[in-house]
Order: sequence, then structure tokens, then C-alpha cells
Amino acid sequence: LDELSDDALDVLADRGTGRTSPMSLSFLFPLIGAYTRVGEGDTAFGGPRRVQYVANIVGMSHDPAELATERSWVRDTWEALRPLAGMSGAYVNYMAEAEQDRIRASYGATKYERLTEIKGRYDPANLFHRNINIKPA
Repeated sequence: LDELSDDALDVLADRGTGRTSPMSLSFLFPLIGAYTRVGEGDTAFGGPRRVQYVANIVGMSHDPAELATERSWVRDTWEALRPLAGMSGAYVNYMAEAEQDRIRASYGATKYERLTEIKGRYDPANLFHRNINIKPA
């Protein structure tokens, strides 16, 4: 999020009561400090280098039968926040599913292409693919 607007806070407050499991949660943290003092091309982390806020929405439960409901809560909350977000990407370490279009959007096209080239040089067989994967060029 570019800012903690009243609209964003309203979404989080309204959606906070929609979860079923007491283990599910959402939290915000600011991207400030050193994050804003380095150039966009200086790190693999995507996004513009200005103060922003990450909204992390997590669905968890000990009961597997609740997981579909929690997944819907997470996705519905995310969809409600998306129009208020400054970029279409995400913090890839918080992604539960490896959707290539979201991964590419998180890094930006130029940086993503550079990362695929690096991956192709150092891991052409894609041995390290268990995380949110960048496939080798």
C-alpha cells in the first residue's frame, strides 16, 4: 500500500471479523529506512523505493476442513485491498502459490528478466525450485 489510508484501514477492520480460525491474521509493516535509500536496481527486491506498507494476510487452521474458508477469506481481503495498492506485485516471501504473473509483477519486467539470466547461469537445471521460483532463462 502506498499509504495507510482510511479506505485501507476500513477494509482491514471490516475483513478482520470474517475469518473463521483464530489462527488466521493480517498485519501491516512499513518499508522504510534503508529500503528507501537504495536504488531500484541495487537489490533483487522489487517495487519503488519510497515509503510503502506491506499487508500480509495469512489463513491458518489446525482443522483442514477450515482451510478452504480461510483461503477464501485471504483472497477476498486481498481483492478488496488491491485497488488501494500502488503496485500489482507482492513480497514474494509471503506468497503461498507460485503464480508466475504475480512473481514477474513483484520484481518488475526488467529485474525479472535479469534474475532469470542469473538463475540460468548459476542454476540452469533449476535445482533450487522449492521457493517462489524464478525459472532459469
